[in-house]
Amino acid sequence: MTMRTLGLLLLSLTLGACCHVDKKPDTPLPPPISLADQLSRLADNAAKSPRLSGRGKIVLNYQTDTGAKREETDLIFRAANNDPHQVPNIALFGMFAGNEVFSAGLNPEDWWLAIRLDTNTTYTGKTRSLEKQRMSAAPTRADSQPFQPEALPQLLNIGPTPNPKGTSWLILHDDARGTTDLLELWSEREALEGYTTMSSLLPGPTIVRTITINRRTGNIDTIKLHNPDGTLLAQADHADHRPARIDDKPTGPILAHRITITYPARKARITLTFDQLEIPERIKGRPFTLPNFTEQGLKVIRVD
Repeated sequence: MTMRTLGLLLLSLTLGACCHVDKKPDTPLPPPISLADQLSRLADNAAKSPRLSGRGKIVLNYQTDTGAKREETDLIFRAANNDPHQVPNIALFGMFAGNEVFSAGLNPEDWWLAIRLDTNTTYTGKTRSLEKQRMSAAPTRADSQPFQPEALPQLLNIGPTPNPKGTSWLILHDDARGTTDLLELWSEREALEGYTTMSSLLPGPTIVRTITINRRTGNIDTIKLHNPDGTLLAQADHADHRPARIDDKPTGPILAHRITITYPARKARITLTFDQLEIPERIKGRPFTLPNFTEQGLKVIRVD
């Protein structure tokens, strides 16, 4: 290569670097909306899906005493939010060749996680209110279990956005990313105000949840849950947004049909992929009732 050719090549690379313009999205960026309007949109979307039913695939990647594990099974999913003031009901069933190999459930009284593959073990405990979840060191609870069903309503965005005592919200608009971030602040001091004379000595507000919304589509991109010390507890990436079906017609609200949940502290990742989500008139059977795992021959570990 001659010096002249090399010089022309470097010049072209330099001009290309300095003058490159990213292709702008075809859809114009809508103007930002107020915090009240954004929270209202989330509430309206939740009200349109009081019950959910779906099938698809679930992939679990997690760590055990013997090393990394990966399990992929068919998925049956059920959810119901009968009372906006209570924890929603959620049930996940991992199926292989018609047999249940994994299940997780949550109702206002109990939560459970049953693994029938290698460990043949069930973790179960009493469902705590959102305030109690935030007042405790969540990552220290049952470090050996792959994930906490108590966090599923927030990560999957099931039911209305809770607003317990001590909670406030901030909104941030980022035109460069085309996103809106909702930051949920929670103050133990404010939550316990009136219950203890020491409330003024408790820590101030901390970010406990971040909801990132795509401004162009209005869909949720990411939900992050944070520990009181600011570390990331879990992150749910929402994708493949499509209308839910009502009476076999795509007339329901726009919902994510692929959700990947990552738990950094446990080195666990769960991917839920739904062929289709439906909003039925009712949920058949009793999927939200805590099973008697002892009678089923599983080892039961209480986490209360």
